[in-house]
Amino acid sequence: MSAVDLPPGLLLSGFGAAEFGAPQRKQILAKRVLWLVLVCGSATSILAARHPHRDNAHVLFLAPLFILSVAVLGWLVRSARIRVDDGGVHWGWNWGWSQLGFRMDRKRIRWIRIYTNAIALKPRRGSIWYLAARDWDGYERLADVFAATPLPVVQLSKPAPWWARLQSYGAVLDGLLILDAAIALIALAAAWLG
Repeated sequence: MSAVDLPPGLLLSGFGAAEFGAPQRKQILAKRVLWLVLVCGSATSILAARHPHRDNAHVLFLAPLFILSVAVLGWLVRSARIRVDDGGVHWGWNWGWSQLGFRMDRKRIRWIRIYTNAIALKPRRGSIWYLAARDWDGYERLADVFAATPLPVVQLSKPAPWWARLQSYGAVLDGLLILDAAIALIALAAAWLG
């Protein structure tokens, strides 16, 4: 009898498969903003419905829908996962019975470049995917998994180009979520005081 000790998420299919998600604190931020927006948006709608003839009533009815859409988008992006296996790369959600997202099959990948702060995947047709270190928990392990794949990988000991960093949604998404929470509170205050 023997035991094999594998890091969490590393499976024994093919060369190995691994899944990575957003950093825990960023997932928590997205969940908390979603709940805050649901509570504040519901209260704003109820208060606006009590006084439908106010000058700002139409704004107070539409604001919860807008802020909810931003919060849901943030939560969806932060709950997505990257799965790397011998068949390619999948970004999206896996519910056991179904997968939703985007897949770049092994045959479509022209090359992979591993930078110190991002991983670039170039398909044979289409635009480059950039996976920024700040958007994925365990980036070093993610880079190691890509390096171990049978895919055409080049490791570079320099940061990704600036245009690659522009595709990183980390700081922008977090800022949008915080702004979304502030707008939810402002809309609630306007409905309460107005």
